[in-house]
Amino acid sequence: MTVPVYIVSSNMIAQRQKLDMTADNIANSNTVGFKKLGMTFQEVVSRQKAETVGSFTHHNGTFYNFTQGGFERTDNDFDVAIQGAGFFQTERNGQIHLTRNGHFSMNNVGELVTDAGSPVLDANGGPIIIPADSAEILISRDGTISNQNGIVAQLGVVQVADPQKLTRTGEHGYILEDGASIPVENINVVQGFVESSNINPIEETVTLTELNRRYQSTARLVKSLEELEQKAIQNLSRLP
Repeated sequence: MTVPVYIVSSNMIAQRQKLDMTADNIANSNTVGFKKLGMTFQEVVSRQKAETVGSFTHHNGTFYNFTQGGFERTDNDFDVAIQGAGFFQTERNGQIHLTRNGHFSMNNVGELVTDAGSPVLDANGGPIIIPADSAEILISRDGTISNQNGIVAQLGVVQVADPQKLTRTGEHGYILEDGASIPVENINVVQGFVESSNINPIEETVTLTELNRRYQSTARLVKSLEELEQKAIQNLSRLP
């Protein structure tokens, strides 16, 4: 494979990666608390003996867009949306996960849990147990959970210094592998609502269509270059 084919192929690979990411964003446009993914690319210049041979497109990293999503009313007493910075803490397989998805429910032992059944943690890192005799559950703006008898628990809402260091998990939450989380000082949550994804489906679909058009065009160019290479090799083989 010659340098021109390498150059065009690297661009095609980058387009394919962005296509897949955009398709993932669209697929999660209705996922509660989902945050848009983006990609950065870097142009790598190749040189031989101080001469520029060509530049290659290199996937430089993935980043999260943590802009606030809209609020969707559910009227479910256990649903909570975070206004501003912060993440709910949940526990899964002995590890703390962070999420913006506040679509919670109560399991058969009274624990407050996520869609996937993971316990939601309180401000002390323990599970939140809803008393069986709770006639009504109130969740105040500061995350205090109460029933008719008084305070039950405090939602463990935390923030991280650099959200870009988070690693996304299968539950559409995150784990923090590098660094520590700290409690949010001024918690602001809203009961009976969940945060929608911050994906604009129409905008992403337009992007996907354009990316697909470019990808197909680049693929045709790669094929043409490869055919030219083959013809050149065949012509050279016929030389005396």
